[in-house]
Amino acid sequence: QDIDGYDNLNLLNCYDDPSFIREVLYFNMCRDHIPAPKGSFVNLQINGEDWGLYANVQQLDAQHVEDWYLDKESTRWRGEGTSSGGGPGGPGGPGGSGFGAGESTLNYNGPDSTDYTENYVLKKSYKDDPWQDLINACDALNNTPATALVDSLSKVFDIDAALWYLAHEILFTDQDSYVGKGGMDYFIYFDEATGRLVPQVYDGNSCIQVNQATNWSPFYKETNTDYAMQNKLFAVPELRQRYLAHVRTILNENFTQAASETLITQYDNLINQHVQNDPKKIYSYSEYEDDLADVKDYFMTRANYLWSNAEVDAISPEIGNVAFNGDGNTPESIQVTSVVSGTEGINAVYLYYGTGIMGKFEKIEMLDDGLNNDGSAGDNQYGATIPEQEDGTFVRFYVEAVSANTAATRAYSPVGAEHDVYIYQVGINVLAYSDVVINELMASNTSAIADQDGEFDDWIELYNKSTNSIDLSGYYLSDDLADPTKWTIPSGTTIMGNDYLIIWTDKDTTQAGLHANFKLSADGEGAILTTPALEIADQVYFSSYDTDYAFARVPNGTGNFMWQSASFGMNNETNAVETHLASNPDFLIFPNPASDKVYIKTDESELSKLSIFTITGQQMMTSDFYSEVAIDISQLSAGMYFVKVNNSTKRLVIRK
Repeated sequence: QDIDGYDNLNLLNCYDDPSFIREVLYFNMCRDHIPAPKGSFVNLQINGEDWGLYANVQQLDAQHVEDWYLDKESTRWRGEGTSSGGGPGGPGGPGGSGFGAGESTLNYNGPDSTDYTENYVLKKSYKDDPWQDLINACDALNNTPATALVDSLSKVFDIDAALWYLAHEILFTDQDSYVGKGGMDYFIYFDEATGRLVPQVYDGNSCIQVNQATNWSPFYKETNTDYAMQNKLFAVPELRQRYLAHVRTILNENFTQAASETLITQYDNLINQHVQNDPKKIYSYSEYEDDLADVKDYFMTRANYLWSNAEVDAISPEIGNVAFNGDGNTPESIQVTSVVSGTEGINAVYLYYGTGIMGKFEKIEMLDDGLNNDGSAGDNQYGATIPEQEDGTFVRFYVEAVSANTAATRAYSPVGAEHDVYIYQVGINVLAYSDVVINELMASNTSAIADQDGEFDDWIELYNKSTNSIDLSGYYLSDDLADPTKWTIPSGTTIMGNDYLIIWTDKDTTQAGLHANFKLSADGEGAILTTPALEIADQVYFSSYDTDYAFARVPNGTGNFMWQSASFGMNNETNAVETHLASNPDFLIFPNPASDKVYIKTDESELSKLSIFTITGQQMMTSDFYSEVAIDISQLSAGMYFVKVNNSTKRLVIRK
């Protein structure tokens, strides 16, 4: 069974948290900048008996990976530190080595996987040797000189994501964590799409503790060599300043009385009566009230302490009016400009750009010399050029300004960089009409249709609605709009008039016939057919459904999609097939996260209804649309929202 698509519930009794809200509050605040799990509240009843209120925290499973990463087949470990005599319930404590600090804190233990298997629990992997990815990152982090660390480590480790991760764990004083216990109570993901390791927050009930950790330094444990991330990253001046910029962003967004008390009050209004009536709570209602007041006090106490640190309180440059010429619909180079100023002068301004939805950035200097589309020399407007890119390419960019003070204080635009960025796509248009369409597909095939080698693989069926033969040489097929040219249909491939063409989506291009280099997800995704001129000929999005059912157009070639038994290579109406109307049609949100505008696309040809809600259920806007629509979200505040299209709901993160 599942509830709203989730088949795991983690119901927490809020041990060490009389307020009930710490873990939910922490994770939902973190989700603006790191891939934290979702948090909610559950009132549990078993056979009609009230079992009270619980915090409910999302499982770190494939669903969580799908929420945040492009490739679902990402390796996941949990740091355990079992060889140190610690582990769950073992000796040690915050700052001690009993939990594995020095061995399971991304330390280099040696070149062999056996040097790591006692210190990390492999939760999920889809590859033969996942340990090498962990070893490569640990080796680069621990054994690269500080002067070369950025270039070397960034190839195998997401440095900026790690800095955001450390900033959250330290600012919220998360004691059950990498920065607290050390070698346990945190996860590590290897993101297959980017080829880099990413630390992952986990277990947040022991954070936001008044009078226990409010005086943690913003560089907590930086001199402790057991804690490789703080010890190595904070020692590199440019990374230290990048980290400090992230610290200021979190303080400004979350550690103000208005921001923190507003959310705490919302949670209190939601659960207060449930706490009073909870028959199994381990703390009294008066303890709840007292601890809730402590949680409110924590944010101001912690903020005052952190802002008293001279490095945190350093004056930052100001970045404004970031703009680029054109709309990205042509492959030509793009000129980016920004106005940058600072009371202590500006030492340098840099433009970071990258291709694709995620991954590494290239760094180029922006100049104020009057020669880079930047106006007049010395007018505080800086310019740089993003090189020409191929049609269909998504391009991400952000701006970094470096102050001329001794510390070289940094600032970013958007402030959430590198995960919140400016983005455009080059040269993708949707054809008004195409004779060749995606007619049918099967994303979970165990016994329905076999290929020429007797294998039951996923497949996509194309159909030519015209009477003329059409050459498909150079057309593209993909399961990802962010990468529409993922697989190229081979030269010489044609489809006859009123005929069908099958492409096996089995990620096995060595087989005879047409076999694409991607697989369809049984959990639901999309299929996109693109012309050689980078125009989308057809696209369809589907949700999960039963094994061995096909998603097919009825009427054949022109109608809406429905789930039915396969009519492989034939008219979808001629077979006596069992049909089911497709429910909960999937839809696409892009970009996500977003700042000013999002695009919503669905495979429905009928009128769809769209609504955007806050996490507390407040409806912010509604719209009716056909197929696709652009939504202006510039008036919405930064934070997490839910977008509902018909009966399907997805998360949207808005950055400012």
